[in-house]
Amino acid sequence: MEHIRTHLSLAAILLLLWYGLSNNAGWLFALPAIAVTLALTNALLKPSRHCLSLFGLGQFTVFFLHKSIAGGLDVAWRAMSPDMPLDIHEFEHRFQTSDPSARTVFIGTLSLMPGTLSVHLADDVLTVHSIAGNTRQELSLLEKRAEALFQPLKAEQNS
Repeated sequence: MEHIRTHLSLAAILLLLWYGLSNNAGWLFALPAIAVTLALTNALLKPSRHCLSLFGLGQFTVFFLHKSIAGGLDVAWRAMSPDMPLDIHEFEHRFQTSDPSARTVFIGTLSLMPGTLSVHLADDVLTVHSIAGNTRQELSLLEKRAEALFQPLKAEQNS
């Protein structure tokens, strides 16, 4: 049942995106494209053992917006400053979470942290480049927020 709900949610999101981006045009192309996307999703992705936590989503959204604005202002300040104060570091971040969904969200949002960029992923280690010094503590907090986005499905909680 959860699998069907996930596909229906994805279909609804894709339909809304198409509607908004296309100004309600091109449905003869959109509907087959969405059907193919859903079929590929079904064939390529394993069913998730987690569902989205609304509380975690709220916390992550506030954190994400705060860090996005702070990151943008920080990089703009560095770019506009005559001496361009850069504190360049490259370091490894070892994942604490084993949840692939949380890792994906973490890597996807990492570049929104002030002056950070993911460079290389190997097993449980992500190489990070930063122009804002050593940001390990902020990355740990980001990983915890990403992990809090997902909660185990009820069937797993009872076993």
